[in-house]
Amino acid sequence: MADPIKDKDFLTERLEEDRQKMALQVSEIKKDYNVPNRLKTSIQKNPSAWAIGALMTGFLISRIPARRKKIYLWPESSPREPPPELPPAVLKRVGSRTGKVWSLIKPVISAYIGREIYKRVKRWNQETAG
Repeated sequence: MADPIKDKDFLTERLEEDRQKMALQVSEIKKDYNVPNRLKTSIQKNPSAWAIGALMTGFLISRIPARRKKIYLWPESSPREPPPELPPAVLKRVGSRTGKVWSLIKPVISAYIGREIYKRVKRWNQETAG
């Protein structure tokens, strides 16, 4: 039978080696799953792709139509009937003005936002490189 002192020393060494291996594996897993760090390095490697992606995402979100929901309010004493509709000519006239103004302003806003993003990414690249 093995000497208990030698067996105990062997087990202690083995346990310490296993702990070191586990600590190393845990640190590797933490590094792999550190999303902010991975995102930061990805943006540093491909800033133009991220800027284009952000612009395209913003453009697509701006193209989502507004949710239009009709809400009917009735006085307590009257029966529940929907209110009279506005004539389509009035609705069309109001919508066309805002649509024209928006179609003129939207390219200006998107150019401004794109320029600001480009400036910040460029400044950020210079800070991280320097």
